[in-house]
Amino acid sequence: MSDLFERLAAPFPADAVSWRVGSSNKKKLQRETGKQDVKATKGQALAYIDARDVMDRFDAVCGPGGWQNRYSHADRKTICEIGVRSPDGEWIWKADGAGDSDIEAEKGSLSDSFKRAAVRWGVGRYLYHLPSPWVDLDEREQIKDADRRKLEGILRGHGAPASAPSEPPPPSMAEKAINVLRGCSSDKGLLQETWERHREAWKKAMNGPDYAAVVAETKRLVAAFPKDEPTPPPADDFGLNGDNVPTFN
Repeated sequence: MSDLFERLAAPFPADAVSWRVGSSNKKKLQRETGKQDVKATKGQALAYIDARDVMDRFDAVCGPGGWQNRYSHADRKTICEIGVRSPDGEWIWKADGAGDSDIEAEKGSLSDSFKRAAVRWGVGRYLYHLPSPWVDLDEREQIKDADRRKLEGILRGHGAPASAPSEPPPPSMAEKAINVLRGCSSDKGLLQETWERHREAWKKAMNGPDYAAVVAETKRLVAAFPKDEPTPPPADDFGLNGDNVPTFN
């Protein structure tokens, strides 16, 4: 799981990170000028990523079937739980929430709670450690282009690639093998054929613990075959030595 967490936590390309204005000098200007319609001229830049980029990161690292999320509500907060399937098939869940107020805000809270839960998996967590400098704002109270270029330099200084598209580190051989086996999980014959065709090559390409994780996932898939179908072949037919992890020479 440590390798998976590391890949989830990898920095995003600089152009996948956006900046919004947090605190500004608007209230100060209102007090100084006595005008309520005065516009802010300076604001604090806060980095954020889009929820779709977060989904893409989970798809790329865990596989589309290797993660899921669900929502609940408590005390006017939307709670998002994100589950990631570990190499041994166990689902591990992490959760966080965001506040609700009106209908539009509730829509935003779904995205916000999802991104906050993703941070618990390491996705975008590094953004919380970036500087949040004060920048000049234009007449629309948006960050001026000159300062946006400076902010991109901050991202690159913290390990972000210069441009997209960029993929997180490639999956390990064990993750690739497990994804192949899961893709065959609806067909017993195909699963057995795939295992028999590749298992010796996988064993040579992986260290002991990695190969053991692939074996464990294969056992889980065999055990999950529907009971109303013909009895699935015993584990020994898959070269799994019953309930024992294979020995390594």
